[in-house]
Amino acid sequence: MPSRITLRDIAAKAGLHFTTVSLALRGDPRILPATRERVLGIAAELGYRPDMMLSALSSIRHRRASAGAGTIGFLTTEPVRNLLKGGNAAFLAAQAECERQGIAIDPIQVNEAGLTPGRVAGMLKARNLWGVILAPMAEPGPFMPLPWGQFCVVAIGYSVRTPAMHRVCFHQSRNTRELLKQLRTLGYRRIGMIMNYNSDLRTDNNILGAYLAEQHYHPRAQRLQALLSPCPSLAEVQRWFADEQPDCVIGCSQADYDLLKAAGVRIPQDCGFSLVGTPVAGHAGMNEHWDRLGEAAVAMLGALYKANERGLPAHPHYTLIEGEWAWGPSVRSAPMP
Repeated sequence: MPSRITLRDIAAKAGLHFTTVSLALRGDPRILPATRERVLGIAAELGYRPDMMLSALSSIRHRRASAGAGTIGFLTTEPVRNLLKGGNAAFLAAQAECERQGIAIDPIQVNEAGLTPGRVAGMLKARNLWGVILAPMAEPGPFMPLPWGQFCVVAIGYSVRTPAMHRVCFHQSRNTRELLKQLRTLGYRRIGMIMNYNSDLRTDNNILGAYLAEQHYHPRAQRLQALLSPCPSLAEVQRWFADEQPDCVIGCSQADYDLLKAAGVRIPQDCGFSLVGTPVAGHAGMNEHWDRLGEAAVAMLGALYKANERGLPAHPHYTLIEGEWAWGPSVRSAPMP
């Protein structure tokens, strides 16, 4: 594997001191425009990529701020042992990206018995963190109050309802529209949706909203009422299926599939079934790329660190990750004649 191109490599080719190269790449006004253009050209020719951590430390140093110790926190409501055993693809990807960047990542379960916001704040301070990633919460709602001004902060997903902060999320509205497009390509026309309140809140209404909007672009005979319930029961599913008569159902979990089977629906013979998110257990769905969420969260955190932006933003930024269709045997493999 080729070694990383450094400032000294560029300086050697340009015949300049490496500090001059560093200033030129940062756009320092003390460097002549012609020199800067020549340095940029050589950097591009050599394939130079700035090291996120070193750039961040340099930026903080030039701003006369104290640099962090190179450690970030991954704040979660999931047991840490589950993360370390590989049960969370976003964490594993964030961990791998941190290792590549030379950053340490420290998973911390914030909802353990006896942990108050004050104790969690003390833990974060004791570990000398410069940034925190907030993992998705099982129950959507506000995150505990913490001294946000001490950290660069990024949340994954929408389940952390408040406070407002920078986020990396699935592009759920586009994913839902792509899912519906693929199902229609297979010949399905009366496509229904089962969703519980928790899933709707965790996705900030993006999935349900996209589904309802898409209905209006098709004939009235193909528009179905979604089954939205606190916790769909077998009786609800049976009534809804009899009333709406879908030829394909989009669900949020294996539980929705199990309810349809319990209602006597043969899948895919009588009705297709697709998960709105990443498919599991042989179902069709949208591959959401949880690993890219973790990578994007680390990248956004590094950009905030480089800009010395700590605390909660007045105008949060969102990075959206698109998914892709993944066929599964819970739907037909070709359009019905």
